[in-house]
Amino acid sequence: MPAKLLKVTVKRSKWLHGDENTSMLLDRAGKMCCLGFACITAGLKKKDIVGIGTPSEIGYGRLPKSLAKLTTKEFDSKICSNLMSANDREYFEDVREADIKKLGKKAGLAFTFVD
Repeated sequence: MPAKLLKVTVKRSKWLHGDENTSMLLDRAGKMCCLGFACITAGLKKKDIVGIGTPSEIGYGRLPKSLAKLTTKEFDSKICSNLMSANDREYFEDVREADIKKLGKKAGLAFTFVD
């Protein structure tokens, strides 16, 4: 039986993407990258991810089990790095969303984009 995916809804109006220079899980203006939405969906509080650049910066053992594929003990996993790259590089929105959906499945995340 395949593992259950965590359903993550990304609100485009609050989505921080397409800029490698300002990437973080949650910025002070309230915008989040795709992994920021995943962190909130998994149960982390906004105060725990604001100003944080990557899941590994949250701290090993502090990430919910549903996000376990995003880090190793000390670093972001390869799939996490690929998701961050897809989120942050500049290219067509439909391609970016399709890439994030595909990569997300490998990380146990089912991304949906709305509004």
